[in-house]
Amino acid sequence: MATLCLAVWLTGCSTPAPNRPGSCPWTEQVAHVKEGMCRAEVEKVLPPYQGRFLRVRRGPIQIIKYWVDEHWMVSITYDFHGCKRDEKGNVLEPDSPENRVLLPAEIEARPWKDAIVPHER
Repeated sequence: MATLCLAVWLTGCSTPAPNRPGSCPWTEQVAHVKEGMCRAEVEKVLPPYQGRFLRVRRGPIQIIKYWVDEHWMVSITYDFHGCKRDEKGNVLEPDSPENRVLLPAEIEARPWKDAIVPHER
């Protein structure tokens, strides 16, 4: 069976996950994630990491991709605001409750088993 990967902006998801009828159950919560929100505010809206996540660092941004359940993965782009840094300004610890959301959150149908790089938090 081919993996369905559909990136969906805040307009919502229209493709159901395998074995789940109807639309994406996370559309409403993801829609509450707004540009400029701090990580602490996002963590009040969305569930915590489910054990597997992927962090992509690209210059001044970090993209966190994690599963909100076994069928749906959310992607949130943060800055490094509030992060602990060394004397050269390099980020030492990327997670900070002060990280700010830079782009609209995305949700995609992606089964947990398709995780590229599992990490334990």
